[in-house]
Amino acid sequence: MTCLHDRLSCRCARSLPASGPRADHRFPPFRDVTLPSGLRIVAVRTPSAPMVELRLRIPHIADTPQQQALAELAATLLFAPDTDGPRRRYGTSRHVHSGRVGAVRGMDCLAITAYGLTDRLGELLDLVAGELTGPSLTEQAVERARHRVNAQCAVLAADPRVRAAEALFRHCLGESSGRGRHEAAQHTAAVTPTSLAVWTSAALTSRGSVLVLVGDIEPDDAIASVASSWAGWQAQAPADPLPRPHDLVRPHGLRFIPLPGAHQSHIVLAAPAVSPMSPAYPSLDIANTAFGGAISSRLSQSLRDRHGAAYLAQSGVVHPGGRPLLVAQAATRTDRTATTLERMCRELARMRCASPTAAECDAARAYLVGSMLTALSSQASFASLLADLLAADASPGWIAAHPQRLDDVTPREVADAAARYFAPDRFTGVVVGDPACLPDLAQASRPGPPLITEGV
Repeated sequence: MTCLHDRLSCRCARSLPASGPRADHRFPPFRDVTLPSGLRIVAVRTPSAPMVELRLRIPHIADTPQQQALAELAATLLFAPDTDGPRRRYGTSRHVHSGRVGAVRGMDCLAITAYGLTDRLGELLDLVAGELTGPSLTEQAVERARHRVNAQCAVLAADPRVRAAEALFRHCLGESSGRGRHEAAQHTAAVTPTSLAVWTSAALTSRGSVLVLVGDIEPDDAIASVASSWAGWQAQAPADPLPRPHDLVRPHGLRFIPLPGAHQSHIVLAAPAVSPMSPAYPSLDIANTAFGGAISSRLSQSLRDRHGAAYLAQSGVVHPGGRPLLVAQAATRTDRTATTLERMCRELARMRCASPTAAECDAARAYLVGSMLTALSSQASFASLLADLLAADASPGWIAAHPQRLDDVTPREVADAAARYFAPDRFTGVVVGDPACLPDLAQASRPGPPLITEGV
């Protein structure tokens, strides 16, 4: 008699059926409008549920620790339940009419995320506008926010991954391009309600900001509602643009950032890339997915599966300040930092001498298209994907056209992209960890940028 385990094993051993033809994805009805205030609005109709998703990205770089403290406190106080202001007219703070609204501070922006019932969109827009244009802050509310920010900064300061991301941002774009979030705690004591209100109205402006609305809406009506509710949110003078990574990414130099007592190291390598609108992006997208963009990628298999050397091993194209960077990163034990970095650099070099095979390209293509279609299956993930793409200087129609562009990429084009973008000597980066790993790092033999240790 065949046991259940044998029957299941035989069933699992069968080959999977071939997938059917992929349905064409048509981008739903939308409007893309820039108001006189400089606010760009992209409204998309997806009537799968009587809800609307809101994503607002306000670009801002805090280039001094004092500005970083102001930015952290502003993000903490927006929509907080224990402050005065327009939110009191709507009952609760972060939970508004069967929805939710909140703010988070990034290294190059302040992002507001909200959702709610479609028939309450006007009230939700009024709430957000009131927070941005007329915050009413008491000393007690600022003091409570100060304690929260200081506690958060203490956690961030001990996180190698956070420290690495912040250090890479400054290393690639220059010391004046932003400060680490963990540095804000030293300067929150000097912030008053008045100084915070003045900074918010001057720094968080409409010019250059992007609002995404996705849901059961009529795009024209939604844009008209925004124009009416947010008429008081006027732009100040536009900020100076960030320098391009193509000009500032250093072709040599891997900077070590000491974090005494850290139990693991975080390695981040970066090189200039291209934006999603570039004709070269589809081939780079496939090459990156084969290298480190999926769990079955080369980097993951080398560092995690074969050698067990890393907790995290991945790569991707990111856009700090709207500038594209190809980033590869890994998290590992302190005593394995040098060998992990060496294997990362050798995998980069292998992309040139052993480019992704046709099978790897097909698998990467299927993964990319499937991930995108999955992201479009709900209003929330659709809104987040669209907001990220707009921040990367892509157009809304890019989503519908990208699958076909991926289909058109040949293995030869992927090989060319691998040779062009993955050369180890193109990369710079940072290593954050305990100084105990420095001797091994200095002696490691590997391709790629040399180690910079001055000041350590």
